[in-house]
Amino acid sequence: MNELRLNNAAIVASQLLQWHANAEIASLSWHGMDDPYSVLIAVLMLQRTTREQASKIFPVFMERYPSAEALSRADEGELREVLRPLGLVNRRTKTLMSVARHLQDSSSL
Repeated sequence: MNELRLNNAAIVASQLLQWHANAEIASLSWHGMDDPYSVLIAVLMLQRTTREQASKIFPVFMERYPSAEALSRADEGELREVLRPLGLVNRRTKTLMSVARHLQDSSSL
């Protein structure tokens, strides 16, 4: 079962990177990344916010939470403060914490 989970994670990571390489987001500061975790965080940040705002928060976020492991250990209050400028703070916090825990549980990204 773990092997299947890891294979699925590898497929998802590969598809995410392929989509990112082909997406029309060249104007974003994080275009050209090849790390599935970073791409996933960027995509989640872009939901229902502006590119400009997400571009400001992304470097700060990645400095504090450079990996799924770091994000899974994050203090929810601190995470909310980092995400506050993007809006939908409670939703984003819950989503990101859930994603981080899932990634840690499946050792995928």
